[in-house]
Amino acid sequence: MANLLPQLTFQGSTSHASASIRARSLYMAASFAYAQAVEDQDTLTLQRALIQAEQAYQLQPENLQVINLLGRICMRQGQLIPARNWIEVGLAIKHTSPSLLYSAGLIELEDRRPAVAEDYFLRSSQLSRVATRAPFYLAHVRLQQGKYAAAFEDYRQLVRIHRDDVLLQSRLLEAAAGASVDGYCPELAAEVVDYLQLPGDVSSLARLATQLLQCRFQDLQQHALLGINQLTQEPLLLASLHHIALSHPLLERHLTQMRFSLLQGCIHTLELDTQYLPLVLALISQTGINGGCWAETDGEARQLQQLTRLLEYWLEQAADQQDSILPALLMLLMYRPLTATGLLDKLFAIPDDWPEPLRHYLITQINNEQRQRLHRPVIPTFGTPDQALISPPTSSQSATRNQTLQADNCLFYPRWRPLQQHPQGNYFSHLKCLFPMALAALSIPTEHTAELLVAGCGTGREAFKLAQKFTPLNVTAIDLSREALSYGRAHQTDIDVSIDWMQGDLRQISWLGKQFDAIECGGVLQQLPNPLSGLLALAEVLKPGGVIKITLHSRVARQEITRLRQQLDTTAMTSATGLRQLRYALMETALATTAGLSEQQCQQLLQRPDFYSLSGCYELLCRNREQLFDISDASSWLANAGLRWVGMQAQPEAEQLARQTYSCPAGELTPEQWQLLENQSPALFIGRYQFYAIKPAHDQ
Repeated sequence: MANLLPQLTFQGSTSHASASIRARSLYMAASFAYAQAVEDQDTLTLQRALIQAEQAYQLQPENLQVINLLGRICMRQGQLIPARNWIEVGLAIKHTSPSLLYSAGLIELEDRRPAVAEDYFLRSSQLSRVATRAPFYLAHVRLQQGKYAAAFEDYRQLVRIHRDDVLLQSRLLEAAAGASVDGYCPELAAEVVDYLQLPGDVSSLARLATQLLQCRFQDLQQHALLGINQLTQEPLLLASLHHIALSHPLLERHLTQMRFSLLQGCIHTLELDTQYLPLVLALISQTGINGGCWAETDGEARQLQQLTRLLEYWLEQAADQQDSILPALLMLLMYRPLTATGLLDKLFAIPDDWPEPLRHYLITQINNEQRQRLHRPVIPTFGTPDQALISPPTSSQSATRNQTLQADNCLFYPRWRPLQQHPQGNYFSHLKCLFPMALAALSIPTEHTAELLVAGCGTGREAFKLAQKFTPLNVTAIDLSREALSYGRAHQTDIDVSIDWMQGDLRQISWLGKQFDAIECGGVLQQLPNPLSGLLALAEVLKPGGVIKITLHSRVARQEITRLRQQLDTTAMTSATGLRQLRYALMETALATTAGLSEQQCQQLLQRPDFYSLSGCYELLCRNREQLFDISDASSWLANAGLRWVGMQAQPEAEQLARQTYSCPAGELTPEQWQLLENQSPALFIGRYQFYAIKPAHDQ
């Protein structure tokens, strides 16, 4: 007996060690099978992983890795109650496990309980920011809930560490659209300067950058430092002017005053102090972005005419006047985009010693215009040949109007910047995430590349965004305007996407002889005399089971705009000069008050981003034919075209209000519920309604 105890102990240890090795082997096999099943979407392999993990648990019931894996496998199988039970077993053993808390968050996210998921991700992140991807999901779930300020702070931290992560950059920009500040923060201002340098479209930073600049200007004004010398040393101001449209009346007033001072200091001597060059170049970029919408005095307008004539003479005579040409050109471009100066065809060679930002701007504008001219004649048309689509109007009044607008073509065609690169995903999977209940049965095309139509594509910004963000897609982009189409088509090689550009009336879309898996129709139906006729035409070419996105103007949200148009007859506006004068009068609010708008309505008008570009302002105030809608009518309106309501794509404020009022995601609200919310908050859809509908499959 003396030798038996040690021998038993030894055998017990051997048995325990053997079980541990066996459990480890089963866990590794289950982990490998789980990863393979997720990659291949293989349910049989996933079931094998479950069996192996259960066997490992029987051998080691307190192994947290095994328990965590069991929870993940059950979650992947859609068995959320067992998945949650497994994680609770693990947390009972160790409630401070970052991995288990992270898995708990994933399960709650899968169960569409984002607030609970957020709590788990937060607890996991507080324990460790590197053990799991909880910090990434914490930011994601906050963004999903419309908690933009918190999500923006999360993404700021993540981007500091993962500087080259394109997905984080795009999510940061998305969160920034809803973030706000109530004071100037030098650290945040420096980061925003960096964000403005990110490749692609950074317009979502406009609100945040504008708020920071507003606070900064107030500080400088209090210390009597708001002058040209100080502004040339403000990195955030210069970066913002180069990359986004500044959208605040106070900032615009200060900068137009600075611009006036720069012009007066240069106009007589045609010399420019080099210390002011950074600000001048930034103002030139801003003019290119906003289309030259800022107000100017009659005296400035006369001086610009003189500069234009002088430059035309120098350029036509090919005189050696470079020393004078450069300052004169700089002054003119602070007020007018190059495409609106009439000088574009006269700038044959850009001297190498001109400032690099200016050279880049001029060369880009010249190249873009030349490419557009090459693309215009080769864009195909569809439908019944209609001279109105191709030729200018024949009546003298229409011809005069057409010539005026051609001279000011920035009124119609917003010149967007290159787009932000997005990690590619599946278009239909994205929609199912937005509307999981309404689109639960939506089939995802896997056997072929999906066909997507962008109806009324304009200059192509949305078409490019869709082609970049989603794969695999064949994108067809149609519009009435050959000018707008040529702008988009000319940029196709820059962005490296494949889009078919077609000119024609969407009501004749059946002439293409194609059926589409999805259609995006942004703001064109409301321009038709009978919007339903356009919707019927689009529904005809939408495949059964296909999805359509529709954008319409809200009758409630545009009440003050409608009143302005009626009182001021803004539909008669035909020139950039007239539109600049109209903007200035509205910014001073006296004109808006005369039209019957309250002070609050005036402020709402000045808060609209589209008020701060010439093309946007034209769309906002001067479109002479526009139908307005009540969202409560959407269900019956769609039914007339054989379509069924899916859901609204809500902006942050609408998302938050929907959750507060109905305690459910905004994507589940009916048109009637949205109408009730809009009646409570008339500015809820101050942009537009953006909603999805589906064409029922034959068996539905």
